[in-house]
Amino acid sequence: MAAAHKAGEGPRFTVRPFRAGDLLEARRIFSEGAMDLPWPAFRRAVLSPAASCLLLAAGAAVYVASWSLAWAALTVATLLALLYLACRMVFANYLREMLETDMADIEGTYMGRPGAGFWVVEEEGGGGGLRGVVAAQEAEGEPGCCQLLRLSVDRRCRGLGLGRRLTRRVLEFARNSGCRECVLHTSTAQLPAIRLYQAQGFRVTREDEPMPGLALLSWVTNIYQCEMRLDV
Repeated sequence: MAAAHKAGEGPRFTVRPFRAGDLLEARRIFSEGAMDLPWPAFRRAVLSPAASCLLLAAGAAVYVASWSLAWAALTVATLLALLYLACRMVFANYLREMLETDMADIEGTYMGRPGAGFWVVEEEGGGGGLRGVVAAQEAEGEPGCCQLLRLSVDRRCRGLGLGRRLTRRVLEFARNSGCRECVLHTSTAQLPAIRLYQAQGFRVTREDEPMPGLALLSWVTNIYQCEMRLDV
């Protein structure tokens, strides 16, 4: 956790618009946040009915064929490893796509464009530095609807309310821009994020859309895209 600036005081933070010099730190925070997701996704996947049945069926089939508990256990362990790698692949591919598109040119994508913006949380005093990021733009095909994107908080500062502050900044931007609604998309594996958004008034409007091009994996892992909306 970030160090306090004065004895008995915690860190202080400021939410401000993105500047050109913030690019590397913003990309780092976003990248670390994305690659923290495979493990909670894997935990959800292991508990999904489809994955549990497949693991038990594979282990039982190997045991019946070989009469070896060791081979059955090895089969299940191998499938679990493959399941984790599949979860990691999903988020790694997502991260790579984002880093090659809007997160490669934050200033050109968001700053100075009508209906778009990018904000960072900066720690005051001490070593300073960025501690969180968030973006907003008009939702594709939905005039008057603001889309919240790229919310991520530095690992060292989670639990300090920075995600809430960044979310509120986007909602303020949406209202000031004359938007009637704010929408965001996350995954059903990101329960802390979903709870954060619900605490700000967002409601789940859809949570059964398969991951793009990965319908079978969504079914096996019970991980789907989650759409949330809030009237602003």
